Amino acid sequence: MKPTLLISTAIAILVLSGCAQQQQLSESNTATGVTARFASIFKPVSKAVSSKNRQPEQYPPKKRSSLDTEIDDIWPIIENELAFSNNIPDRKVSSQLAWLDSNQKYFDNTLKRANIYLPYVLDRVLDAGLPSEVALLPFIESAYNPFAESPSGAAGLWQFIPATGNLYGLDQSQWYEGRKDIVQSTDAAIRYIQLLNESFEGDWLLTFAAYNGGPGTVKRAIEANERKGLKTDFWSLDLPQETRRYVPRLVALSKVITQPDKYEIDRMSIPVKPSFDIVKLDKPIDLAKAAKIADMGGDDIYKLNPGYTRWATPPSGPYHLVLPADLSSDFLDRLASLPEKHWQPGSQYRVKAGDTLSKIARAQGVSTKELAIINNLNSNSILKIGQVLKTPAAVNLTAAKPSFTTTTPLTRYRVQPGDSLWSIAKTHNIQPKDLLVWNNLNANAVIKPGQTLQFYKGAQPSTNQANNYQVKQGDSLYNIAKRFRVAVNDLMAWNDLATNSLIKPGQQLKIYASN
Repeated sequence: MKPTLLISTAIAILVLSGCAQQQQLSESNTATGVTARFASIFKPVSKAVSSKNRQPEQYPPKKRSSLDTEIDDIWPIIENELAFSNNIPDRKVSSQLAWLDSNQKYFDNTLKRANIYLPYVLDRVLDAGLPSEVALLPFIESAYNPFAESPSGAAGLWQFIPATGNLYGLDQSQWYEGRKDIVQSTDAAIRYIQLLNESFEGDWLLTFAAYNGGPGTVKRAIEANERKGLKTDFWSLDLPQETRRYVPRLVALSKVITQPDKYEIDRMSIPVKPSFDIVKLDKPIDLAKAAKIADMGGDDIYKLNPGYTRWATPPSGPYHLVLPADLSSDFLDRLASLPEKHWQPGSQYRVKAGDTLSKIARAQGVSTKELAIINNLNSNSILKIGQVLKTPAAVNLTAAKPSFTTTTPLTRYRVQPGDSLWSIAKTHNIQPKDLLVWNNLNANAVIKPGQTLQFYKGAQPSTNQANNYQVKQGDSLYNIAKRFRVAVNDLMAWNDLATNSLIKPGQQLKIYASN
């Protein structure tokens, strides 16, 4: 199985929808209740309610195409493997079709990222016997950006929230974010979607509604209609507004992206076969050293392996790397000829009086278990003064290679009331993403008056361009900010809006979202 090469770390110009699993776990207030809650939700619908009034959007899939084919463009395969989208009349998704038809820039930006990951995702989706609409879901969720994070904590291509990620085996630690790992998160999403589809008796519209709004929400809507003697297909259910838009959005996208001439959009060609390999190792590896061995840049290896949050694979795994297909064989040959000390992460630490394994682990930013594994010890081992321990790399990957030169002068700035990260970056002619890196902040960080920030003034002027957005009926500053993944305060600042400002349909707003 093969994957892909470079990916832009910039957030998409527009993400059609937020977070896949924002609601299905919110009904459980404790982590211990998650598994039990899901066990009750994931009963087949037929066991909970009668399906006599439901007319499911369920179509027999066509014979599966193989990605090992002479076709050099992925779109004919995707169109051939659609299960239901083209069977739904345009009139049912007309507003979403109209939006897509007028947003060529969305396609231009998203397809650049899909060019990298879509071939791999489609390969896994078809191998699992699922329709190609599933491979198009990241267009809606994250605009095919594996680095995407939502204000509510969802992350990655498939926008798993933390609890759902844990439920499907996606580790989340200070070393590794499985929700951003293209390999692990895609497998988890496939398992989750299979379970949803089984629960809703093969009805794909209900499956995707549950992916967005939660299986419990959809199940209760079905039960409510059943009690009233009403139909229980997707179009008849009383679902949250976002879910009612979400499913038609996927249907409309599937139509437009596979029939570009009919809907008058430009669609770039995407190769059928993935252009990256998954290289499996049995020990941790330093990513900077791995990049050098593979003859590629450090930034490039990070962009292909977004799940690793430090300059090393985690001490206790996983150890796989995603590398360009044309470099993977030479990488393995070179690695086999090198002693481990030339590629394993970390350094050495000499034990001092008063040290314990847990104390050293905390200082190194790892767990006691991980430090013990590296040194062939157990967690209760007694250390001796002077004993030498191996310590893993502890550099935060996102801060390891900022886009500035060390010759620029360091400036310190005290945050004032009303400041935002964006406004500070604009005032000082720097990029917001660099401001985050220089201060070890994440994209959702909240700054407070009196807080001191540091930056390298003049290192790299901001290149973000303003995008014009026309306010639609039902829009609010909050949902527009969420859709474009920007802060409400920034949205107000860009448009000189007061705190209590009302926006009206047809009003034009400026939005500085990264391309």
